[in-house]
Amino acid sequence: YAGRLDAWHQMGNVTGKFETLDVITVAATANFEVLKKQLDWAGVKVPAWGTFRKDVGAVKGLEEKQIRVKNSAGETSYLTFLASVGEGYTVIQHQAVGELLDSLVGQINGAHYETMGTLDFGKRVWAQINPNYQIRVGEDVTDVMLTYLTSHDGSTATEVYQTGTRQVCRNTVRIGRLNKLSTALRLKHTKNANKKMTDWNMELAEITDTAMNMEKKFNFLASKRVTRESLDKIMLKLFPVKKNEDGNDEASSTRRTNILADILHLYEQNDGNVFPEQRGTAYSLLNSITNYTDHVRSSKGDARAESALFGSGDKLKTSALDLILG
Repeated sequence: YAGRLDAWHQMGNVTGKFETLDVITVAATANFEVLKKQLDWAGVKVPAWGTFRKDVGAVKGLEEKQIRVKNSAGETSYLTFLASVGEGYTVIQHQAVGELLDSLVGQINGAHYETMGTLDFGKRVWAQINPNYQIRVGEDVTDVMLTYLTSHDGSTATEVYQTGTRQVCRNTVRIGRLNKLSTALRLKHTKNANKKMTDWNMELAEITDTAMNMEKKFNFLASKRVTRESLDKIMLKLFPVKKNEDGNDEASSTRRTNILADILHLYEQNDGNVFPEQRGTAYSLLNSITNYTDHVRSSKGDARAESALFGSGDKLKTSALDLILG
């Protein structure tokens, strides 16, 4: 991970300001190529395929996983196995969107690359652009980020979407899915993926419209009071009570009780009452759930960050936003 500012998840290195994808790719040690190869057993090809990370030199932390190889020209490179994939899987190099994203940064005054990182030795790669847009709920400010995510193990499609990062507590929530932007900028790793990427376009008006639309929704939530009945319904849908074969609550209900207690404690705290007018509102409830997911949910910082950004935590926050808006 490399970033311009110290991130809430405290991973990686804080470095300078980045103007191009190439520059931040080097800073994040993500300047590697990904290859798809048919696998073999004792020199015999088998009906299975895998993706490999190709580096020009040895990479710190990967020494035990890297295989040193030479091509027919005598050039040395290092391969690291990433994942098994299907025969129809197509590699999309994470640098392939550089021209698209660099063009966006060049069009907007003050825009820049904010972060870039890799997960699981390069199985997933992400980058974030700060397009210099903000959402405001009174004096409460949320920075809008354009997030680029791809995988080299088939776990996710290649996509670009918008994320909101609230300044007061660094909580994050995906917001771009409410606009056609999120569906237009999404590619599966199939045969025509690279061809379809040439059809992608980045409309500045769409990015602005998405942010403005979400600002209206956040302000609506900040004006909406939460009743005990609506709170119970939302929590029950987000954290349903599981039953065993006898129809009784499972022992895991204790964990559920603890989760609800953590969220309700954050809800009551209302971010230290920095914005007292938000107390008891649907917006405060949303912030308590994102706060719990980003900062409390797991004791392991890296695991919590990965989940909150791209995994089950991200899905939990998205579900919460849908339910509270509903």
